[in-house]
Formats: sequence, C-alpha cells, structure tokens
Amino acid sequence: MAKQFANAQILVFSGIKKMRKMRALAGTKL
Repeated sequence: MAKQFANAQILVFSGIKKMRKMRALAGTKL
C-alpha cells in the first residue's frame, strides 16, 4: 500500500512538472 502511494505521488509530481513545462512553452509562444 505504501508502494502504491509512492507511485501515485511520483505520477502526480511528473504530471505537475509536465504541466508547468507546457505552460512555460505556451507563455513563450504568447
């Protein structure tokens, strides 16, 4: 169960990083 929670945190963290990168790219385009 702890392992599942860690995996979920990693997924959320990578998702946030990806969103920030996409937002930064969109900001430079605009």
